[in-house]
Amino acid sequence: TGVKISQGDYIWFFDADDFTSFKSVENIINQIEKTTPELIYLKPVIYHEARQDYDDWHDVEICDIAFGEEHIKTLKDAPELIASEVSVCRCVISRSLIEKINLTFEEKIHWEDIYPHLQLIDNANEIVYLDTLGTYFYRVESECEQITSARGETRLGVVKEFEKCFKYADKH
Repeated sequence: TGVKISQGDYIWFFDADDFTSFKSVENIINQIEKTTPELIYLKPVIYHEARQDYDDWHDVEICDIAFGEEHIKTLKDAPELIASEVSVCRCVISRSLIEKINLTFEEKIHWEDIYPHLQLIDNANEIVYLDTLGTYFYRVESECEQITSARGETRLGVVKEFEKCFKYADKH
């Protein structure tokens, strides 16, 4: 629904436990003006609210290897991206790419962005890695309910998402 009513050329999704800074938005706008990529891959930082400190994101090394010094790639140029941490929230996505793949998220399941993430990195003609630390913050140990700490049947959404990914991989 949000995508349908939005008017910008780029979309950036956020979860309840995510946050950013004005400087980050400025860096993203500068990158868009410089290269007009279909997908901007951000270098997230984990913010531990209880300890009030930060850690590198889980896949920093994978992304550093995948992008190297060039920072502009496609999945064919950097197949290591397939092993990067899945999160649509770490991506700024062009409206044209959203429309090209008809980006949708299955409702009422957790991990709903696994399959869309695969579609995005597979179909983007140009992926730019914005490796500036502190562009996107993922908060842990907060009062917000986090999917990664949830228990029960809703966590099984990951099975549905992987099933879609396997079917997609068979076709492509």
